[in-house]
Amino acid sequence: MSDTARRGRAIVLIALFGALWFGVATEAAYGLMEHRRWDWAGMTVRGLLWGFTMGLVQAAVLTWAQRPGERRARRELEQWRTTGTLPASADPEQLLRYLEEQRPTVRVAPWFLLVATSGLAVLVAVAASTVNDDAPTVWALAVAVAVLGLVGFRWMRGRLARVDSRMSELRELSR
Repeated sequence: MSDTARRGRAIVLIALFGALWFGVATEAAYGLMEHRRWDWAGMTVRGLLWGFTMGLVQAAVLTWAQRPGERRARRELEQWRTTGTLPASADPEQLLRYLEEQRPTVRVAPWFLLVATSGLAVLVAVAASTVNDDAPTVWALAVAVAVLGLVGFRWMRGRLARVDSRMSELRELSR
């Protein structure tokens, strides 16, 4: 799969995940503030509009807001991942610096996701029990949000392990 296709798939997944989050969060909050039952259509419309907008923003950021050398570093790391060998034109020290810059974000992101998802799952659970008469579908949504948060956490922690592994390999090559 090409880097462009992979980036496009990532943007779609981020937009859909964000749409779920935004739609669920706003519906739970509106339901609690206005003491009304769950509005599935409203949740879906708000979430999809927000997800589409954020997908466009993410695409613009990935296209135009890259630092010098970032696109090349991503391409070389992707080639290394797919072929198993570092491209001959790659500079291990430059790739190491790029990964070192990325590592703090990659390290903190899973914990941020876990805390935010836990808070959202609690918000949905409170909405389910207080204004939705313990509706099983709303409770199922609360559980689904919690499970998605755990899946995202595990995936992101795996990404951190891969970054750490690549960094140690690059340190060995730089010696």
